[in-house]
Amino acid sequence: MRPPTEPPYTDELRKRKPNRKSAEYHSHIPYVSPQITVPTMSKIGFGVRTLTSGRHTKLGRNTDVVITLVPSPGDGESVMSSGGFIPIPWKILNFQANSSTYRSVTIHSEIAVCTVKEKANGVLTPQLSETLTKGGEIVLKIMKPGEQDEDEQGELQWINTDVTGKQQTTPASANDNFIIKNEYEDTRLALCLTDEDGERLPIVDLGELPKNQIFTINGPLCVQAYVMAGQTVGKPLKSTNYVPSLGPMAVGDISEKSFKLYTKPNGTTILE
Repeated sequence: MRPPTEPPYTDELRKRKPNRKSAEYHSHIPYVSPQITVPTMSKIGFGVRTLTSGRHTKLGRNTDVVITLVPSPGDGESVMSSGGFIPIPWKILNFQANSSTYRSVTIHSEIAVCTVKEKANGVLTPQLSETLTKGGEIVLKIMKPGEQDEDEQGELQWINTDVTGKQQTTPASANDNFIIKNEYEDTRLALCLTDEDGERLPIVDLGELPKNQIFTINGPLCVQAYVMAGQTVGKPLKSTNYVPSLGPMAVGDISEKSFKLYTKPNGTTILE
């Protein structure tokens, strides 16, 4: 026998509407478990491609495209020549000569600041890190829980203050500044980007920030790409004289775009 599809009301109950506060009413309401939504980082994608269809649009030699993500230069010039910040290769795309290839790149907009440790090969690895907040100020300092003896050491932490008086959740690609203050000892810092898997990769070598000094980082985050060989992800570019083949372009302006990589008849490699 199939179960009834509606409550077995008596004749007396049918004469009046069920009381929403009564046990009879609630006993027939199905329980629906709450749906928990896990917040995801906003992401932006673009691509680089090579073609074999046209004589003047082929790639004449094996080529590496080095992708960097940097603060806005403010004046439209290469970030490498302004501000004293050194870009760090974030992604390196490899292309074979005379091939038809498409490489996609996904940028997750959660940007952070981190202390770094330099390996023997020059690669920077993030250590203590904290997400930057739009329009906010973040401070590196020693925190001591409660009253302690002067000889007892505290814990080095990033303290994310809020200059607006309320929580900000806008992605770091928004056009606002990020303020980084050091109340610890002279410390080498870097900007880093958080991938979807939670891994943080350095994108800009900020150099050493002296104690009680401040960095002001301009938004929005910008993409620059270089056609060059011999680079390593995580290792700051050695020279500030390189001219980017692409950019700087604000991350928000590059979404879903596709760029073509090819060799001109004079041998120059073009990314456009």
